[in-house]
Amino acid sequence: STILTSASSVCAGSGTSLSLSEAYDKNLYSFTWYSSSSSNGTYTQIGIDSAGLATGALNGTTYYKCTITCKSSTPNAFTTPIAAVQVTAPYVFSTQPSTTAVTYCLGTSANPLTVGVGSGSVSKYEWYQNSNASTSGGTLVATNTTTALSNSYSPSTASNGVSYYYAIVYAADGCSTKSNASGAVTISTGPVIGTQPSATNVTYCTGMTAAALTVSASISSGSLSYQWYGNRSEEHTSELQSHLNLVCRLL
Repeated sequence: STILTSASSVCAGSGTSLSLSEAYDKNLYSFTWYSSSSSNGTYTQIGIDSAGLATGALNGTTYYKCTITCKSSTPNAFTTPIAAVQVTAPYVFSTQPSTTAVTYCLGTSANPLTVGVGSGSVSKYEWYQNSNASTSGGTLVATNTTTALSNSYSPSTASNGVSYYYAIVYAADGCSTKSNASGAVTISTGPVIGTQPSATNVTYCTGMTAAALTVSASISSGSLSYQWYGNRSEEHTSELQSHLNLVCRLL
């Protein structure tokens, strides 16, 4: 009897099921399953009293054998040849999405997020958007396949809010590895002016203290900074200057 596997090669974190090539009466035979990380290494008992076995999640190539014992008055045992389940190692990321929080204004261009793997052939990249920094439960927003293979994704700035992004990188055999989650990507609607500077015309003499102009604003997220600009019309400058000189002498 030999060991049959439903899959002789699996992705890291997955498993398979094992069975025996011959049928046995459980009333007449007992079964003891063993596994090892090396074909000629030390084997550990992992299951009994079943002609089949579920391996559970595997993270490295694992070797199995089963001892079949006849339940007679003079018990005798037979051990199957060793069966191997190959495990495809996950990608090792050389570049992860940036975990630095960034803020963009609505409708502007966002800098791309990038992933990189140290070695191995990549068949596609999938990018996911999430409302938190988890790498589970995200919404697929981009798929970069072999026809347009790119390891980067630029977040959309079409609507305001806070999002996080992560990538799943696929090998040619279908195995995949997740990146970490990016830092918060905030899309702001921009400032909303609450109070505008006064539009009333005022006149001051040289050296006088001018009343302050004020403005108030709010923003959906992020912080505000203020920059003030001055401008004047050059039309009729000489006439205006003569008028101001007269007004100031009269004051």
